Amino acid sequence: MIEPSRRFSTQLEAPPFEKTTILKPLVVEFRGAQQFVYPEIQAKIRPGFFTLDGKWTCYRRNYFAVDCSFGLHPWPSTVPLFIRLYDQILEPIKGFGMSISVIVDGSCNETCPLIQHTPKRDKQSERTPGPVILQPMPPPSLTTCSTGAGEYGGFALSSPSLNYNLGFAEPSQPCQPPTSHLFERIQFQKATANNGKRRAQQQYYNLVVELYAEVPRGEVSDWVQIARRHSYPMVV
Repeated sequence: MIEPSRRFSTQLEAPPFEKTTILKPLVVEFRGAQQFVYPEIQAKIRPGFFTLDGKWTCYRRNYFAVDCSFGLHPWPSTVPLFIRLYDQILEPIKGFGMSISVIVDGSCNETCPLIQHTPKRDKQSERTPGPVILQPMPPPSLTTCSTGAGEYGGFALSSPSLNYNLGFAEPSQPCQPPTSHLFERIQFQKATANNGKRRAQQQYYNLVVELYAEVPRGEVSDWVQIARRHSYPMVV
């Protein structure tokens, strides 16, 4: 029997995602106390998939797209954001980045390459989809209000004061990265093993959307994965 949360709606056009897995919560200091801030990834796969025998399926050469963004709860406002690393010292966060990858279902260490095409869609333009700089999506109460007055989650409403001058890729506006990104014209490089063979166990892939925090280290930065979100298993 399929769990209610895993029943496929006829309105879905692509595999949905599981809940966000938080690897490292963020920390803010407010009025002399520390409070955790939890990232939440929003992700949606654009069409290119279909269901076959109740399983999400696509052809390896089909193009698909992944729309990514993330939020922070509670909204941290103007206070600086920190992350507690292995030495238990709070490190300041300079910015955020997101990327996508594919793993073999049930094995985070076994990956499958992705291919991204440019609008030319020729062999010479193929590349691995790279990570991009993003800033958190403000809550609806912030984006719909006409002024910055009021509070949300105990903080004054305004955007987090983060420096985005360094990062994975150059944003169109260096000081104000976008709040979402569409990874377009994506293909799987390999099909799932044992595809279509009756006597062999079918392999599945999970598409993974990853969220990173940028921690400055002098003239360079470390990118620390703080959250990820897996799609439902799929056959390629």
